[in-house]
Amino acid sequence: MVVVHGLPIEMWQMIKWVGIMVTFFGCIYFLYKKVSDDLTKDEGKR
Repeated sequence: MVVVHGLPIEMWQMIKWVGIMVTFFGCIYFLYKKVSDDLTKDEGKR
């Protein structure tokens, strides 16, 4: 088992994957919110 900065490699890979997932879902959520906000604005204009 390789240790990096006192943390096992498995931990680092898990942290990395969690970070990727959070970033990924964060982007999707942000885009979804942006689109839904734009749609509600369009509804208000009519």
